[in-house]
Amino acid sequence: SQGADQLILLLSNAIMGAIVCGYIVSIQGNDLQWMVACYIALALALILLMQWEFRGGSTESRLADALRRARDSLVGSFKNRRLFFILCGHNATLILLNSFRFYVCCWVLQLDVPFTHCLLFNTAMTFLSAVPLLQSDIGGREILVGLLSEAIGSGFNTGLTATAVDRIFLLLWAFLCAVGCRIFLAPFQQRQKV
Repeated sequence: SQGADQLILLLSNAIMGAIVCGYIVSIQGNDLQWMVACYIALALALILLMQWEFRGGSTESRLADALRRARDSLVGSFKNRRLFFILCGHNATLILLNSFRFYVCCWVLQLDVPFTHCLLFNTAMTFLSAVPLLQSDIGGREILVGLLSEAIGSGFNTGLTATAVDRIFLLLWAFLCAVGCRIFLAPFQQRQKV
């Protein structure tokens, strides 16, 4: 889909982040209106990016070419309503499952972090992962979630610890999947050589 799914994922996270921030502000009375405004600005910027007409030509940069192809693919998925709703449902499921995984990490550590905060942390981590600043977001996710956790009132160390354990869980899961695939695929490859 040449980037349309990534744009829909970012848009879904921006909308979910704005809703969750608004809910946290209304329930807890935290001073997070600036965060609601940032998520709304991100959503509007993504919507405007989807509406932007990129001009082609030989002077077009690689980034502009990639954005144009992603936008064209997104417009095509808008026309195919079934595909669009499947992508939206898939992305909403990803957001909820990643947030639930983070919530379980907090629960295992016996940290008092509500699920709404985990949703907010997940949306912020998705945006950080989309920006290629650091190799594999090393340390970036931990610091971002720690700062958000401090802003919400849970404390910097709570967010930092939960994110570090979440990263360890992800690495362990990836290792187990790789070993499992190696075990199942290696005998198959040996049979093919005979």
